[in-house]
Amino acid sequence: MAVRWVLTASVLVFLASFPGSTPLAPWQVCTFHNGSFASLHVSVSPPLLVPLSLSPPTPPTWHVTASVLADVTNDGTPEWVLLVWRPWRDWPIQRWLPAPSPIADFHDATGDSCHLVLLDPYDGHEIWAGSALPVPLLALAVGDVDGDGRNEVVTLEGDYATGRDGPATYVDVWRWNGFGFTLEWRSLPGTFRQLCLTDGNNDGTLDIAVR
Repeated sequence: MAVRWVLTASVLVFLASFPGSTPLAPWQVCTFHNGSFASLHVSVSPPLLVPLSLSPPTPPTWHVTASVLADVTNDGTPEWVLLVWRPWRDWPIQRWLPAPSPIADFHDATGDSCHLVLLDPYDGHEIWAGSALPVPLLALAVGDVDGDGRNEVVTLEGDYATGRDGPATYVDVWRWNGFGFTLEWRSLPGTFRQLCLTDGNNDGTLDIAVR
């Protein structure tokens, strides 16, 4: 997977391109209001690509496929938001339980699972980390997409069978709930290879663009 970074509307956005794909379709832009999406019939140019010189410190066993420095907990302080692939580990409590682990299949063919992780931007310590995701997330963007003044996390959702090289089949919107992330919205199935946030209708609120 090729990794590129874009800077648009004052937020750092991850833009993913998956190898072996057909030529990309035009951008599809949606606006998010009152818990649902509406298509915008606007023309969107590719966002400005800029190099990123910073990267958070991570363990050598981690494969970071996306990272954004943004305030996703909405406490006024930014965090490193990472999509991490790392060797699958079961829940510690499973060693005392007789039932099979409910996350036993949450990994790819190489045994790596995908996680959403938050790191402190100053000393790199782990603020929050989710357990192995039931399906991997392949791209990441952060911004206020519903106009409430708080950031949401927008992701492209894939499948462990096709792994980190995608393509993605769903667009997800997540919101921090104080203890973790709640899925606010999930798109209809499709085929998605790129994700960015842009103010497509110039109303001051970020919209979600995918193709």
